[in-house]
Amino acid sequence: MVTKIFTLKFDPVIEKFDDVQYQEFVKDKEIIDVNEHFFENSYSHYLVLVVKCKQAEYKQLTQITSGTEKKRDEEWKALIKKEEYPLFNTLREWRNSLASKEGKPPYIISTNVQLAEIIKQKPETLSSLISIRGFGEEKVKKYGNELLSILSKESKKVHKKNAVQNLHEQKTLIDNEDLNIAETKQKSGVL
Repeated sequence: MVTKIFTLKFDPVIEKFDDVQYQEFVKDKEIIDVNEHFFENSYSHYLVLVVKCKQAEYKQLTQITSGTEKKRDEEWKALIKKEEYPLFNTLREWRNSLASKEGKPPYIISTNVQLAEIIKQKPETLSSLISIRGFGEEKVKKYGNELLSILSKESKKVHKKNAVQNLHEQKTLIDNEDLNIAETKQKSGVL
């Protein structure tokens, strides 16, 4: 495991932290955890990232350079079902909005893969959220309640939608049965 510290200075021209060195460093690593610390010094804003990661294996590096590995942005799709994409988009919008408010890149709050893992594991408590790779105590303390609230609301929406759909299907079955009974009576001359 490798631990590396990055000090990112806020660039007022592009209105974000200059994370070029960080991006270059992590492109061939498996990130285990990222802790962030914000401070100001002489009218400048800084974000310090303490990154814990694993060096990519040779096989992975070969795949990256040969272009056969899936794009990082697409890895999350393999973790969730297509019907879960709307929830993923809701979580991604929440993360992007939060990142914008906090003035940091979205991947600092959570990566797409972490969001997909959250959807896959469906945590209902803060302690179960900690089991998601990359969600340590600090992240859970900072974002956990809001994240669980979103998951709970979305879960209720899905249950309500499924209940309405089940009622509709039951009504259709009953209507079809009534129609079959009426047709049978008509054919037998009862009507």
